[in-house]
Amino acid sequence: MQKYQQRLLVFVLFITTTYADLKIQSFGPLSAVKVTGDLSSVYPTHIEVGAKVTGCSKPTCECSVKTTGIDDDPVPLTFTAESEDLGFAQISNLRPQTPYLITLTCIFTVTEPETKTETENRTTTIITDYDRPLAPKIVKVSLALNKITINWQPGSTSGVTYDFFKIIVDNKMTADNIDSHKTSFEMPDVYNYGVEHTIYVQACKKNNQKHATCSRLEGNGEKFKQAAPTDAPTTTTTATTTTAGPIPTEMTSSPTTASTPTSTKSIGVHSYTISIPIIIFSLFFFLLK
Repeated sequence: MQKYQQRLLVFVLFITTTYADLKIQSFGPLSAVKVTGDLSSVYPTHIEVGAKVTGCSKPTCECSVKTTGIDDDPVPLTFTAESEDLGFAQISNLRPQTPYLITLTCIFTVTEPETKTETENRTTTIITDYDRPLAPKIVKVSLALNKITINWQPGSTSGVTYDFFKIIVDNKMTADNIDSHKTSFEMPDVYNYGVEHTIYVQACKKNNQKHATCSRLEGNGEKFKQAAPTDAPTTTTTATTTTAGPIPTEMTSSPTTASTPTSTKSIGVHSYTISIPIIIFSLFFFLLK
């Protein structure tokens, strides 16, 4: 009888000690509980939560996770082989950038010498990660001094900040890592009149995984095409332009002046006839001497 009482006392002490040791040491995103680096376990549509619980061993203890606003059944906490105290669970069907109240409940139950139950709770709020940012709105394209200038406004008014913008022209990257505070960009190349361009402005943000996600291109392109100015100077043929060459005599001379060349020619012929005898006479006179 004494030995039986001693064994019963030892069993009760064991149960009491185990019962008293049930404690949730930590609860939150799995990456924070495990401290496995800078990569997060919080995604846009699901969260991997983790907990460190002491004094909770099956079958007398079970833990589960319930999310406020989600009609799904509680998700059981699975304890890993690497540590009896470390468990994890995945919560799905979530919306991006939304805060969720998540509760971890651990229940410890013993049946001998009488049924006893203890419940340990821990609650935390986790905000899901960003999804793709909204594309910038009210994109305007203008031309000044033969350069294209692009202006835009952020696509979200809910206080979401972007990390940088991108400019894509005709499916080619034109500018990357534009400061998030800027809302305009001037194209470096001179625009050729009559050429059509399709221009996209992308808003980008780095998520919890340190990857940049950018707004979608589909349906957000702006087309730009500018014809040559109609007031550019043109060359026309007029009477003035034809006077660059010599003016024909018959268009500017009167009938009187037209006879002048004839008079000059006749004087020349007459002078030529008189000079020949004079030359012969001079030569004859020279030979006599």
